Amino acid sequence: MANLVRVPCLPRVPFCLQCLRAIARPDNFNLAVPFQQQYRGKKKVAKAPSTIKVKLLEDIKGYGRSGSIIAVAPGRMRNIWYPGHNAAYMTNAQLKELGDVVTERDVMFGKEEEQEKKEDEEQMVDVQMKLLPPARATEIMTAIIPPEMIFYRTPIAVQEQEAPPESPKLLKTPDIKTLLRPSKPKLIKIYGSVSTVDISEIVKSILAQDQEGVRIVLGPEDVSIVEEWEDNGIEPGRIKALGTFAVDISVKGGEVIRRTVIVKAQENSETESQE
Repeated sequence: MANLVRVPCLPRVPFCLQCLRAIARPDNFNLAVPFQQQYRGKKKVAKAPSTIKVKLLEDIKGYGRSGSIIAVAPGRMRNIWYPGHNAAYMTNAQLKELGDVVTERDVMFGKEEEQEKKEDEEQMVDVQMKLLPPARATEIMTAIIPPEMIFYRTPIAVQEQEAPPESPKLLKTPDIKTLLRPSKPKLIKIYGSVSTVDISEIVKSILAQDQEGVRIVLGPEDVSIVEEWEDNGIEPGRIKALGTFAVDISVKGGEVIRRTVIVKAQENSETESQE
């Protein structure tokens, strides 16, 4: 008996016209291409979160203050803040322990201060442009500030103690030098003082009356009292007694001008005003 060879069954292509029409119909399109390639559907991958919770370790302009917990893009945290130690990652356990402490990003944080600083700088530049040169300021002060400025203060009353009588045997006849020697004026102290602040305020009020003088910037540091020692009723930066004193006034970069300050008793001012 002859050996039979099995031939695999291959799909047979129809040759009759009726079968070809049946296969060509749209609802039987898959039958027309029995060996077409099939594709698997793409699996849905879980999307990474668009923001993560971080804690700011320093003030960051446009985001918030140090210690704030905000939501930011992972890329910013990974590439900028974390390498620069500007912020720290927050775990779910930490967030749960702290409670609902996540705040919104403060987009205006730090920008208001920057705007104020910019306005202050612009104002400073404007003021500097209006300031007078030191030479011109000195010229105006020399012409406007009077030679003498008078202040009135209440003197401190001191009770004079009577000297004990001396024995006639101890009395000596003074020599001619003692008689001709001028007596030292008695120091009369006052309540309060006349300070460099008081003097600078008076000078500024005088300068404010002039169109150019108002542009001169003068402060207590620009006024100095000459011969500052306590024996003359002067302490550093202030006068503590009645009398006549010299003061030096100058602006930065300008020459010094000297004027006289007279401190009178308060009673004298009242009497003069009544007259």
